[in-house]
Amino acid sequence: MEIGTKYTKGTYTNNSTKYDDFEAGQSYLELSKTEKDLVDMVCGLFDNVIVVYNGANTMELGWTNDYDQIKSVMHWEILLPEKSILPERQRIHG
Repeated sequence: MEIGTKYTKGTYTNNSTKYDDFEAGQSYLELSKTEKDLVDMVCGLFDNVIVVYNGANTMELGWTNDYDQIKSVMHWEILLPEKSILPERQRIHG
């Protein structure tokens, strides 16, 4: 990841005791090893993959170009109704 400024000063707890999720110099906005392993597994099993990112934080998504199986990427952020910029009729209420 070469664009912009890397954020590497956050704290993080690895998902495994067998490996580090992030290597030295890797940004927390990039896929962790655990996440990359999951994407590798899914793309190895399916020819047509849709990635859904359900989060409010920024995420580096350039890795999606590395997989021919990924056909679409959706960014879905749930906003509280009082914070929504959508007109009332277009809001999703659960």
